[in-house]
Order: sequence, then C-alpha cells, then structure tokens
Amino acid sequence: MVGHNAAEAPLERLSETLTGHSSHETQWYPLGGIATVVAGGARVLCNRYERYSAA
Repeated sequence: MVGHNAAEAPLERLSETLTGHSSHETQWYPLGGIATVVAGGARVLCNRYERYSAA
C-alpha cells in the first residue's frame, strides 16, 4: 500500500516524532486512493454502458 510505505519513510517518521502527528500529505494518500478507485469504477461502467448502447 503506497500510503503505508510513504508514512513509514525515515523523514516522515522523524517529522511525526518531533511534531506528534503525521504530515498532511500522508493523510491525503488514502483519500486519493479511494477517489482513484471510484473514478476507475465509473470509467469501467461508462465504457460498458457505451458498448451496449452502441450495439
């Protein structure tokens, strides 16, 4: 999982140790992943709809 790997990076761990919380960038990774899955699913469904409606 990309978000987990980035969150475990040495600089991120140092930042989290010093500040007490993770950076805003790593907090956006799960939301970006969810948005990508939703957009991909919508694209697949639209392609199927266009394929069946054109036939």
